[in-house]
Amino acid sequence: MHVYYAQDLSDAQTDALFRSSDDEESRLAQKRKLTPMEAKVYSNHFAVVLSFEGSFTFKRDLDRIEQAAKHCGYFYL
Repeated sequence: MHVYYAQDLSDAQTDALFRSSDDEESRLAQKRKLTPMEAKVYSNHFAVVLSFEGSFTFKRDLDRIEQAAKHCGYFYL
């Protein structure tokens, strides 16, 4: 197995990652309540804090997003 890196692939994957994060943020902003299962799904890109009643707050987790972006562009054959 050989590991390769492609800058154009990295750019495309990074754009897709940030677009996905923006889409998730839009969906979260429209919700009033969140279940624990939904919070887990959104926790890939956001720090989600649930209250007992189901209301929530969220903040973009840039460290996790940037960590995922570091892996963009790599592939193996």
